[in-house]
Amino acid sequence: MTASLLLAMTTCACAERYRGTIAIKGNHPHTVVVLVTESGDMIIRGSFAERLKACCQGRMVMLEGRIVSKGAFGISPELEVTGILSGSE
Repeated sequence: MTASLLLAMTTCACAERYRGTIAIKGNHPHTVVVLVTESGDMIIRGSFAERLKACCQGRMVMLEGRIVSKGAFGISPELEVTGILSGSE
């Protein structure tokens, strides 16, 4: 039990908040769900990607998550979403 509590505390400490608009970019079948922010696009990864695609295209949202890939050479960073804080009503 102590190990799982420590893991939960460590996981929560890494999460940050990100605000932006959900957009679907690319051409079928190679589309990606993107969070469009003032500082640039972030590709959304994780179990919340499909939910955001279905409910929130064009909406301003606040997400909780962590950067899993920094991106480089014209490729957007990847954000693993761990929670939707607002905008998915």
